[in-house]
Amino acid sequence: MFEYAGRKFLFSGDLQTEDSGSQFSPVPVTAELQTEINQLRQAMIQMAPFDFVKLGHHGSHNACSEDLLNSYKGTVEYGICLGEFSKTHPDPEVVLPLLAARSKEIQWLRTDYNRLCGFTWSAAGDVEFFKEAGRLNDTRKNKFDLGGRLAGGGAGQDQLPPLVVGFSAPSSGPALPMALFESTIPFGDGSVSLQFTVLPGVIAPSIPASPSVQGTELSNSRRPQPSVRPPGDGTPVAPAIGPQVRPPDLAKGRKLPKLLFVTSADALRGNIGREETRVLLKTIADQGHVSLVDLPNGLKLTDASSVIQQVRQKVVAEQGIEGIVLLGGYDVIPSRQLNTLPEGEEETVAQIDDPDRWIVWCDDEYAASASGEALRYYSLPISRVPDQHYAPYLFQSLEAPLSPGGTFSGVRNLKRPFAARISPAFKDAAPLHVSAPVTYLDGYSLMASSVYLMLHGSAVNSLEFEGENAARQRTRAFRLEKIPDAPGCVVLAGCCWGALTATTPAAFASDSAPTGVKGRDASIALRFLAKGARAFVGCTGAHYSPRDDQPDRSAGGAMHSYFWQYFLNPAVRGPAEALQFAKREFVGKMPHAPEVASSLAIDSKTLHQFTCLGLGW
Repeated sequence: MFEYAGRKFLFSGDLQTEDSGSQFSPVPVTAELQTEINQLRQAMIQMAPFDFVKLGHHGSHNACSEDLLNSYKGTVEYGICLGEFSKTHPDPEVVLPLLAARSKEIQWLRTDYNRLCGFTWSAAGDVEFFKEAGRLNDTRKNKFDLGGRLAGGGAGQDQLPPLVVGFSAPSSGPALPMALFESTIPFGDGSVSLQFTVLPGVIAPSIPASPSVQGTELSNSRRPQPSVRPPGDGTPVAPAIGPQVRPPDLAKGRKLPKLLFVTSADALRGNIGREETRVLLKTIADQGHVSLVDLPNGLKLTDASSVIQQVRQKVVAEQGIEGIVLLGGYDVIPSRQLNTLPEGEEETVAQIDDPDRWIVWCDDEYAASASGEALRYYSLPISRVPDQHYAPYLFQSLEAPLSPGGTFSGVRNLKRPFAARISPAFKDAAPLHVSAPVTYLDGYSLMASSVYLMLHGSAVNSLEFEGENAARQRTRAFRLEKIPDAPGCVVLAGCCWGALTATTPAAFASDSAPTGVKGRDASIALRFLAKGARAFVGCTGAHYSPRDDQPDRSAGGAMHSYFWQYFLNPAVRGPAEALQFAKREFVGKMPHAPEVASSLAIDSKTLHQFTCLGLGW
């Protein structure tokens, strides 16, 4: 509990004020501890009302009750901080009904549906809330338990995506001060709530630095909205109902090869807005590129084959296409769930517990001129520019410039010494930082035109990559907050799931459930693009590195070496083409460690899971 500028705030963490027991520990709570918990609870009640309360324990029943909410008397603003796949938080049987019963008196935001969100207080006493998605006072259950899915369990209930409503904005007219329009429509035993927020000015393609900058939704349902004064004759003025959208400066004006941009315009409109989509597609067409944009909304994973065929037909019909760009995430253009295990290799990997079951997300077939011929399979370079349901993010990713210099930096795991022998390909390159000893708390910087990361990654936690110390204990090597401004930077990451932009790995995805979208502020790969990187090249699954007794150019080491080799060749036009050439060379030399029985299987997975994110030209 603390006070600031005359306002009082309560953050009770995981404190279980209403039920101090735990199903995870057989040790009972002592009387002394229970006494202290009771004293803390009483102190919370005595200090009420608050200007803001974060509900304890992610909105669990053991940290919130009717008696406790009543004791907060007059507290209006609440927040619930939780993961988007925590099906018991907030508690659907106890806490959500308590909140719903008070929805006319209080306001709450929750990070599973509203993502980045919060409240702000002005000196005049006004209260505003901001959110990236969803609606205020959302009483839906959480989605499903990702941990259960990774363990092979089924998905839970309530997996329907939030309703997305778009509208067309006129291209001219007087500006309207920000206003919020809300409507609640009865539906069955419940209701559907719609919100439209009208923002003035121009949506700039940049990532907000704070909740108050332009581009972040700002709403205030309790503050009177400014009115538009009519002219002298009393005739109402017809205001504009949407922001003007500035066209993206594609590739910062540099000349690109003739590219085929593939997307579902309908799906993209739902994700980033109608006017934003119109302006973006017009910009692409005006620069002489080819588009395939009439794909249907709501494409499923099983639709990938038919979309791939349409892309191939477009490439044949249009002469001179030199690369393919998939515009949007997997919910816009599905990726292939590819089983990378070659036929007959089951016995060679019987002792390997691959966490992906050898299945990865793979976009390569979109760029194949013919199937069945390995070297023609990589006939065109391809990249994917994820939209993350936010137009400024997508626009900025498409505006990445060329890097101004040839500098190099990176971090490697102490237990991956092969990476240090690959990096000298960069002229005058400083040695890679090594974790351990370094951790993300150390003062090292990765500000460079080329960045190499060889660390441990996670399918669930994309905020950080880990290293190891001499005793093979994990160390926190690199975190999202360490990413510097990176205009034009190219990143290669040999990190497990480092380029996974969906919340669900390929092996656990199905047509019956959404793959999920990682937040742009919850992924190292996505943050690099937000900071101006031209490309992030990495894995959609678990990565295999050379062991100390294997050649440096086996498994992932070979792919890393080939990529940097081609990227540094001035005749190669950018990271997407460098990855294409690297894959052609890689597949031509498989297996890279023939003395190892599982080498072909590991090489096959390595080949197919590396992908290029961003406009990689």
